Amino acid sequence: MRPKLSIVLSMYNEEKAIQLVVEELTKILEKNKISHQIILVEGGSSDNSFKIARRLEKKYPQCIAVKYGHLLGEKIIKGLKEARGKYVGIMYSDGQVNPYVIPSFIKMLDEKKSDIIKGSRRARKGLSRRITSFFFNLISRLLFSIKTWDINGHPKIFDSRLISLLNLQVKDVTIDLEIMVKAKKLNLKVKEILVDERDRIGGSSSVYFITALRTLMHVLSFKWGKKKKLFEVENIK
Repeated sequence: MRPKLSIVLSMYNEEKAIQLVVEELTKILEKNKISHQIILVEGGSSDNSFKIARRLEKKYPQCIAVKYGHLLGEKIIKGLKEARGKYVGIMYSDGQVNPYVIPSFIKMLDEKKSDIIKGSRRARKGLSRRITSFFFNLISRLLFSIKTWDINGHPKIFDSRLISLLNLQVKDVTIDLEIMVKAKKLNLKVKEILVDERDRIGGSSSVYFITALRTLMHVLSFKWGKKKKLFEVENIK
């Protein structure tokens, strides 16, 4: 049977978190009788993340482990290609995202209240992350006229038929921005729901000052540089 939801978890050095995240997610979806597929996409990790993902694949029939790429965007794109569900979702695998909101997101999609339902974090953990997030969202809003205040907020869940329409191309951390910009150009309705950001279960953040600076350069390139064509409407199939 086709599952109701396929959810992609991108992994990077999450050996301490991924088992707890999958167990919690599975428990919530089963309790709410949501048939599901969990797609674990690992790439570039220096720990035992993929080994644990393979172990989870054997334990849970609805779980598959994929080793692919190094960057967030390419992992998400690969995961979406493996998705079989009516709805698809993307979510971080570090335990910061609270999966308890997912059943309510599914219900809103069933009721046709929006095309994309996404989380919006009430407050980022740590002053530097709050500052970085604020300026990233502010600059993106000004450049691309999008309304969301938490572009990178997860989970993001939408009908699987939108995968081909969005035609995602960005391989790095700005793939969430690509989703939001293309959603606007496609006149899709996006609904943000406030969610609490939890502490990471394990590992450390891969976002540093140099990463933030590199991300800003990517954003500017999407507006005026060589990457502008990736966001153009004519590139959407």
